[in-house]
Amino acid sequence: CAEALRFSECPVFADLDQLVQQKVQASVSSMPSCGRVEFSKLDGQKISLDVTYDMAIWHVKRNLASKLRIREENVRLAHAGHELDDERMKWAETGISYGSVVQLIVVLYQTRAPQAAASLQPTGTRTTINGTR
Repeated sequence: CAEALRFSECPVFADLDQLVQQKVQASVSSMPSCGRVEFSKLDGQKISLDVTYDMAIWHVKRNLASKLRIREENVRLAHAGHELDDERMKWAETGISYGSVVQLIVVLYQTRAPQAAASLQPTGTRTTINGTR
């Protein structure tokens, strides 16, 4: 295995990848194709949404944003202390079963990135309080 140039060439990792894939397929096949999940905001408001096991996280966020009448990029989801931030991930890959409660965080504002804030600072000469440099 140590001589393998890539993980995919190593039989141990290939077997491990196959086992992981089988586990994902088994969990997906045991899930009903559609179910209801409850999303709870910090203010106590709850929103129920039908999701499918093959629905992407970005799609769930889009549906929630539509219901809340907010922008999609202002929606954050968290479950069991982890943010669901991989937009391409399918619902089945999250391990969250139907009937669960997922935390819904609505971002009210976003601060500027440090680079953007730095570009707003004046460049060149500086003036002191008494007007001299």
